[in-house]
Amino acid sequence: MQYIRTTNGIEKLTDEQVLEKFPPKPKNYIEKRQEAYGSVEQQIEFITENGLGAWQQKVFEIKANIPKPKTLTAD
Repeated sequence: MQYIRTTNGIEKLTDEQVLEKFPPKPKNYIEKRQEAYGSVEQQIEFITENGLGAWQQKVFEIKANIPKPKTLTAD
């Protein structure tokens, strides 16, 4: 349950109603890449366990699968 302020006062909404009124913004390529890379700690652990070359290959694959758009738009 969440409460939002409206012109008629305070409205109580379920989580489903909140998602209907305020749908989540689609992720841009930067957010998708960051999610795929993982945290800095996860990346360091990956390098430690698999080597720098394996990590570089993983980064290359992520960039190939989630390419940068040809033209960037301001969000």
